[in-house]
Order: sequence, then C-alpha cells, then structure tokens
Amino acid sequence: MLTVSEKVAWMMDTLRVLSSLSELPADEVDYQVYENLDADVRAALCMDNLREIAQAELLSPKVVAEIEFIRDATVLLIDRRIPGADLTEHDEWRHVISRAKTALDSISK
Repeated sequence: MLTVSEKVAWMMDTLRVLSSLSELPADEVDYQVYENLDADVRAALCMDNLREIAQAELLSPKVVAEIEFIRDATVLLIDRRIPGADLTEHDEWRHVISRAKTALDSISK
C-alpha cells in the first residue's frame, strides 16, 4: 500500500507526463498515452487516491474537482484511440493537456 506522499508523487508524475505530451516526438506519444497514461490516469488519479490526498489537506476541493475532470476526460480520449501523430493536434486533447498544466501549476505553488 502506498503512503499519501507516494500517492501525491504518483499523481504529480502522471500530471507531468500528461501536460508534456505536446512536447514529445510523435513516435513517443502513442507509447506514453496508451502504455503509461492509460494505467496511471486510471490508478494514480482514482477517486480513492484523490480523496485520501484531500483528507490529508494536500489538495483543495477545487483542485480535486479539476483533477477528476482531467481524469475522466483523459480516459474518454484514451478509449477513442486517436493515433499519437494526430493526438497532440486534436482540440480535446490540447484542452486536457492545458488543464493538466494548469492543475500541476496550482499544486506546485
């Protein structure tokens, strides 16, 4: 079982990967999205982890709600299987990537 600080680190790492997708070469995007993020978004950003992190007063309710949105939107997009070369040009993906960057910035402060 992971500690709260390990869950926070996993959550932050997941948001970092998600927020940096548009900076990756096209041939790495598929791997990051469909191998790493597919599992990490579902697990690291799951409701139980977010609830535990919030109960430790490490996230505000507003940030929890934003991360829930990011998780749900990312899962829907992953399930659509948009090819990596097209993914970072896709409006919905760009929106999620932008929101992940904003969430990461607000947590890091």
